[in-house]
Amino acid sequence: MKLSIIIASWNNQSTIGQTLQSILEQSYQNIEVWVIDGGSKDQTVEIIQSFQQKFQGRLHYISEKDQGISDAFNKGVLRATGDYIYFLGSDDYLWDKDVVSKMLEGVNPLEDWLICGKIARVSLEGKTLYITEVKPFHRSELLWHMALPHQGLLTHKNFFKQYGLFDIHNVFCMDYELLLRAYHSFPRVLMKDVVVAAWREGGVGANRIPQILKEYYQVKLKNKLASKPVLWGIYQWSLAKYYLKALLYKLGVVKCI
Repeated sequence: MKLSIIIASWNNQSTIGQTLQSILEQSYQNIEVWVIDGGSKDQTVEIIQSFQQKFQGRLHYISEKDQGISDAFNKGVLRATGDYIYFLGSDDYLWDKDVVSKMLEGVNPLEDWLICGKIARVSLEGKTLYITEVKPFHRSELLWHMALPHQGLLTHKNFFKQYGLFDIHNVFCMDYELLLRAYHSFPRVLMKDVVVAAWREGGVGANRIPQILKEYYQVKLKNKLASKPVLWGIYQWSLAKYYLKALLYKLGVVKCI
């Protein structure tokens, strides 16, 4: 099986090298990489170019102005030739050299359209803040939150053929909204007890949780997950939970929001 890794980048000269190095070191070799750069003004493109010879033809990139992360992801999906597609942040990196081997071991590509592992949340300096749990997946979890984070998710190309590409109008939850399109006929999900990637603090959603939760509510409505009163109640509950956690963080009771 072939894996296509898509990286959306923009002015990430301080981290893109670590991201690419973590892919280069993988024991699983049937990997292609597409870096979709939004027209970086720093040294990002030069760093990408410095890795091309090391990847021996498996690393490709384009650098041009785009319409955001969703647009970059779509460009990557349309170019990808792998059986599975994985989206890795240009601030993030694969957890160890055997991640891809572990994630693809025992996979049935005819049935396992979604393969999900764990992710490690790390600080800007690389300190591990927490690691997510792995447990049996039930689609009802998607009513409440993004239960299959893209940093830990391998998606079969057939999923995109059936449900389409990312909606470029979504700023924060393009990956969530795409999954919600499949909510009423959700494909099989294979859960793996594997830490896939380090997800670094920061990014487009940093300190914007209320805006993210609002967009979550809107895409749930759009895809008719439940009645409007039910979805409104979940939205208000999520906001209340966030503000309580933010208060506890300010008081030093919890370490992260």
